[in-house]
Amino acid sequence: MTPELKSKIKYARELLGDIFIQLDRETTEVRTRADLVETVTHFVELRGMQGTLSDMKNEWAKVHDFLSYSVIPDIFKEHRQTTGMAPPYRIDGIGRVNVAYKWNASILPDKKDDGKQWLRDNGAGALVIETVNASSLSAYAKDLFINNDQELPPNIFKSGQRPYTSISEKEIGNGE
Repeated sequence: MTPELKSKIKYARELLGDIFIQLDRETTEVRTRADLVETVTHFVELRGMQGTLSDMKNEWAKVHDFLSYSVIPDIFKEHRQTTGMAPPYRIDGIGRVNVAYKWNASILPDKKDDGKQWLRDNGAGALVIETVNASSLSAYAKDLFINNDQELPPNIFKSGQRPYTSISEKEIGNGE
């Protein structure tokens, strides 16, 4: 990174720190006044900015991931081929650098039964477990309470509810 970019990032970090301090102060003031319209307006503006910051974070992550998952592994491969030196590499001021591999696997959606059977047949049957989808269980718990005034047994399930604000009439902008 160039010194200019590092300086800009440092400035942005300091500015965001100041913004968060002011935001916290203003949120406390709004909460103290307990005015519904003012509080909801503050929330809507905050939510719009949260979306903007989230978009910026996602752009940052794209660059990070491109370097981590593509550029650096390619350079490692080239470096090993041209020098014959195998990773990890020691880089002054950074440390030991290596490229590791994350493995992932899943059963194809239309092959669930075949996949489970294959695992059983090949000595990996312990991987096959019965599961309960958390979203479906949550919906069931809600329905059970609303329609039957009954809750899931607390000695078996962890369940609860928490309030959140929902605004659906106005399209929320990007906080500008």
